[in-house]
Amino acid sequence: MIEELVKIFKKVMPDNRMNYGIINENSKLFNDICPNSSSLIMVAFAIEKQYHISLPGYLEIRKATVGDIIKIIRIELSKQKDA
Repeated sequence: MIEELVKIFKKVMPDNRMNYGIINENSKLFNDICPNSSSLIMVAFAIEKQYHISLPGYLEIRKATVGDIIKIIRIELSKQKDA
């Protein structure tokens, strides 16, 4: 799933000079990947759109790692299957 998220990061932040190859589950969404608040919000919206889910509020996302986001996505997708 990291590869899918990296595609989203690249799409939302194509001009970022980020080395996407070093992203792992411990990478922090804010600062390690998203350089500012507006890019973090755009990434969150893109993730929500891609997976048809709702992410937690901004303050929680700001502290999240890629691993945290993967867990949230999996939980939300399992809820959809159970519904």
